[in-house]
Amino acid sequence: MKTTFKLTAVAALVAASLNAVAADSDFQFSSIDPEDFVFRGSAVYQGAFDYNGVTYSAGSAFDLTQLPDGDTRLVKQVTVGGALRNAIFRFYKQDYSIVVGNTLQADLNRSFVKDIVGLNTAESALPTSGSYTYTGVVFNHNDKYTQPGTGATIINDGQFSYTIDLAARTGSGTVSNIRGNRPVYGEFELNGTLHTAAIAVQADGTLGVKNGNVTLTTDNLDLEDELAAAGPKYDLGIFGPNAEEVAGRIHGLSDFNGIGGYALVGKR
Repeated sequence: MKTTFKLTAVAALVAASLNAVAADSDFQFSSIDPEDFVFRGSAVYQGAFDYNGVTYSAGSAFDLTQLPDGDTRLVKQVTVGGALRNAIFRFYKQDYSIVVGNTLQADLNRSFVKDIVGLNTAESALPTSGSYTYTGVVFNHNDKYTQPGTGATIINDGQFSYTIDLAARTGSGTVSNIRGNRPVYGEFELNGTLHTAAIAVQADGTLGVKNGNVTLTTDNLDLEDELAAAGPKYDLGIFGPNAEEVAGRIHGLSDFNGIGGYALVGKR
C-alpha cells in the first residue's frame, strides 16, 4: 500500500512540475477598483458560478463590492469534456482587500488564489518603530468535510497570524489547525511557519512580501515526505490607508492531490 502511494505521489509531482509555471502565473495582486473586477480568461478562471440570479465565468465583469463581508463560497456543476465537474469560486472580503479563489474539480492545475484586489498601503504610512500583529484565517477551496467513521463535520479553515516588525521592515507568521481529507492521503492537519521576510514595495506596487519561505508540518505520515520536498512560498500584501489588513497566499502546493494553494487574510 505504501509503495502504491509513493508511485501515485511521484506521478502527481511530475504532472505538477509541468504545470508549475502556468499555475504560478495565474496569480496577481491588483489595485483596481473592486467594482471594475473582471475574471481573467479561461486559462486562469475555470467554470462558472451563479450570484443573485446571474451566471458569471471567465471574461465576465463582477462587482466585488456586492459580496458580503467575510467568506463566500459558490459551487456550480459545469460540463467539461463531456463530464460534470464542480467549479468552485471562493471569495473573502475585508474592508480594504478581497481574495478571489477558483479551482475546477479534477483539473491538473490546482492553483487556488487567482486575484487579491485591494487598496495598497503606502510604505510611508508604516511607523518606524513597534510592531503590527494581524490575525485571521487560512483557507483553500474546500471549507469542510465529513469525517470517516464518526460522521462529524470538520472545518478545513485554519488560523493565521502575522507580525510586522516596523523598525526592521520585516514580517513573519504562522498558520495552524488547517484540516483536510484527500483521496490519496486521507485526513491530515497542517501547521506551519511563514519565515521572516523583507517588507518592501514590489514591482506591482503592492507593499509586502514576495516568495517568502514556508515550512509546513503535518500529522499525516504519507503527506509528510511530500511536504518536505515541496518548498512552498508565500506572497503577502498590506492593505488599507493605515495598514489595517493583510492578504496573501501560500503557493507551491498545487500538486498534492487536490490540496492546492491556500489564501491568507488577517486584520490588526
